[in-house]
Amino acid sequence: MIKHKQKKISKTILFCSIAVSLCIFLLTPGAVFAEEYPVSAPEALPGTTVEMNSPDFWINRAEEPDKIIMSYSEIKTLNQKNVSRVITTDHPYADNIQQIEKDGPVFIRMNPLETGENYPSKPVRDRLEENITRLNKSTLYDQWELPYKESKKAEIINALNLENVPDILHPKKGILVRHTSTRLYPTAEPGYRMRNYLDDNNVTSLDIGMPVAVMHLSRTGEYCYAMTPIAWGWIPLQDIAFETAVRIETFIDMEKIIVITGHKVPCYTDKSYSVFHGNLYLGERLPIESKSSDGICVTIPDREFDGSLFFRQVWVRAGESVHEGWLPYTKRNVITTAFRLLGRPYGWHDSWDERDCGGIMRVIFNCFGFTLPRYWSFQQLYSDFATHVGDISDMDRKTAILCSMPEGITFTGSTGHIGLYLGNVDGKPYVIHQCGWNYKEGEKEYKMAKVVVSDYVNVGFDMKGLKFFTPLTDIK
Repeated sequence: MIKHKQKKISKTILFCSIAVSLCIFLLTPGAVFAEEYPVSAPEALPGTTVEMNSPDFWINRAEEPDKIIMSYSEIKTLNQKNVSRVITTDHPYADNIQQIEKDGPVFIRMNPLETGENYPSKPVRDRLEENITRLNKSTLYDQWELPYKESKKAEIINALNLENVPDILHPKKGILVRHTSTRLYPTAEPGYRMRNYLDDNNVTSLDIGMPVAVMHLSRTGEYCYAMTPIAWGWIPLQDIAFETAVRIETFIDMEKIIVITGHKVPCYTDKSYSVFHGNLYLGERLPIESKSSDGICVTIPDREFDGSLFFRQVWVRAGESVHEGWLPYTKRNVITTAFRLLGRPYGWHDSWDERDCGGIMRVIFNCFGFTLPRYWSFQQLYSDFATHVGDISDMDRKTAILCSMPEGITFTGSTGHIGLYLGNVDGKPYVIHQCGWNYKEGEKEYKMAKVVVSDYVNVGFDMKGLKFFTPLTDIK
């Protein structure tokens, strides 16, 4: 009996000793397994300096930074040309465009207000069926980091209401009343590609004031399947107000406008700025109602309880990041606008009101009147000067070609990423871009997941992988 008690006491002491040792180990700085997790990337990435994180550093090095590159009239002409730009089947990006368009983003900008009263259901039905196939083949994770069960997938497929798509659709014209997103499926629930990262259900962010054509409703009626200028997808019904195409066009075509030139700008329903209405986001534009020394009153679209459109006046404080009229298209203005996003968190397909690499390019160039498509590889082709460099194996030659391109307005990228060339220092080119990945330096792993300045060597966006250099300039 005494021996049994002694054994029990010894086991208790041993257990406590192990527990104390484990606690000490866990609390010890630099515990071995702590290094398995990536740490935040430094302010100045490998190959850069802190000074390079200032827009003035690059503006001061740019050639003629204040020269008007294109007038708004010339930008409009380029936009119109891109609506009919043809990509041949033997183009290096032809397969990529075809594949990405299955997910919703489109290469050629669409006009939802020109869909007419009748629209064939086949294109819509085909897209919905493609999304069902994609869902069934995918392993997606929910907000608890658990893989979707078959029952969850069946629930989502049922919400598509596919059997109630008629042979002929009757598009209902509308306008977005707030900054929102379009989704692959009629749900706000995330479908992460990997645990708690990259919501694959999100297609893109959408701007307040964008026109839409609603083609179909989800089973509950909470979501609309709609055509937008840049993508197809599901949009919350409450984010759309319905009106005639003529009235929507009148609002969109207003010439006296402000453009949002910062990440987001608050607006208020009263002139004393005491009642917050919501945020306006980079690249969005709205017509000016009036202005004073205190700020600017603008008109925004809003939704009545019955879904119809009405217009509301809101106020933006003086000193916020807005510009009256389109920003003049100069290198200084592009670089300055891009650097307002420096350090902004990564948002895959513009999740969480943030942006990915193509998302930041679209909204930066929105400020000047460009109508870029949503997807990064699409954007690299939206110029008469898109230069294919994917077959060049001589890296010195490739680098020299990039360094000869106009800084501040040249896209560099591949089918997987896009960046904005800032200029070179001693023949070494640099880029500002939104990065959603990690890099290693020695044995330590660093996580960027934000807008950064880097070279084309050290953090995984290297010269070898670049396929196109695309100056976004005039069409002469």
